[in-house]
Amino acid sequence: MKSKLMPVLLAAVLAGSGLSGAMSRERHKKIYPGAYRAVVVKVTDSDTIKAVVDAWPGLQVPAAIRVYGVDTPEKFRPHCPYEKKLAKKATAFVEGLIKPGDHIVVRDVQYGKYAGRVVAKVDITTAGGDAVELGALLVARGYGRPYFGKTKSDWCADEREEGK
Repeated sequence: MKSKLMPVLLAAVLAGSGLSGAMSRERHKKIYPGAYRAVVVKVTDSDTIKAVVDAWPGLQVPAAIRVYGVDTPEKFRPHCPYEKKLAKKATAFVEGLIKPGDHIVVRDVQYGKYAGRVVAKVDITTAGGDAVELGALLVARGYGRPYFGKTKSDWCADEREEGK
């Protein structure tokens, strides 16, 4: 009976002391610099990649990685048909760069806010053999906009502006 009760008591003590919440907040603020090698499993959309990350020898971790520093049009919950169209183009662009089985490098990893993802800088290798940061490339090519946690872009406003 004692062995089953101890975890419950420990959790209650930690919750009451505020340590549990404090430890969780600290963990969510921490940045793991890397670099971590990873193998692409799937390009979910233009700013989210599923990959298996080499944490250390013999330990591979599946992860959903949100690309740091970029806001791209929403593919799964677009606010208008125009945003969905842009999202498909941006996703196709990324799928043209990386495919399942390709190697990427993940850096500056931190907890994300949504969907169990982590947020990280993602380096890819171009056809020419150069390493480039995917978020910066998406911004440079017009498929995304810089984003560092403030208000996201209104992609539908672009269509309204074009229609004037």
